[in-house]
Amino acid sequence: MFYTQQLDVIPYLLIGQEWSDKVQKKLHHEYLNLEATLLRAKVLRSLAEPKLTYVVQSHIHSQSSDLAYMFIPFVFANINKKTIYSTPATQTVLNILNKYYQVDINRKLNIDTALNALNMYIDLSDPQVESDEFFYINLIKALCRNDIYTIFLITSNQIDQEKIKSLSEFLKVDIFVISTQDQQKIIDSQLVNMRKLLFKNKDEEYIKLCALFSKKNAELLTQIEILNSLQAKNFIEDMFYAEHIYEKLSVYAEYVQTQIQYINTSQKIS
Repeated sequence: MFYTQQLDVIPYLLIGQEWSDKVQKKLHHEYLNLEATLLRAKVLRSLAEPKLTYVVQSHIHSQSSDLAYMFIPFVFANINKKTIYSTPATQTVLNILNKYYQVDINRKLNIDTALNALNMYIDLSDPQVESDEFFYINLIKALCRNDIYTIFLITSNQIDQEKIKSLSEFLKVDIFVISTQDQQKIIDSQLVNMRKLLFKNKDEEYIKLCALFSKKNAELLTQIEILNSLQAKNFIEDMFYAEHIYEKLSVYAEYVQTQIQYINTSQKIS
């Protein structure tokens, strides 16, 4: 599959789910020479200071507490950590984001422009894509960037830890796996009161929900900041109460809407 032995583990990272012919065709269409692209990105990372975090989260289902991770790009962006967050546009995701801007998965903005302007970019994909295809495609997208330094794989798929470790060491990228196989049941995303979740005034239900979300995201924050678990949890929880996440979400929504309007206007003129 690959000439470089260390890269040959990639198609077998998911236990019992070797990447399919469909995945190979998509990657071949996207990258003229995938192996060369991966190796070039590795070399360029060694010549500069990588600065990007890439979060790949598999399908978020209704009433699952893994909805918490959807807020991590706003947390990272608030501490000036450039972050790409990628997840399928399930109804759970749309229930949250559509309250702030009109989500259109077919309308892609310039990623690097968004990163420079806001320190974050939300990359939503077709929710009908199988979980293994989503995993492989987005992991490759992350590894092909020469500015990447940390990748979080949030998934219910079983990942071969030895293979992911060897790939991480060879490509000089920190890769962390967050399992979502056992998730606590929470309120349906359609019923989430965003003002209670993201603002200071919370009732008992949202105090507990905020604490849960903060605890789960603290697991990611401790990997890129020198904080222990309790410090990271308290830090994120403060963001929920102080409206910092709401402010970043609002600014991101306004940015997306403005960019879409600009694109639409430009297309009409042309």
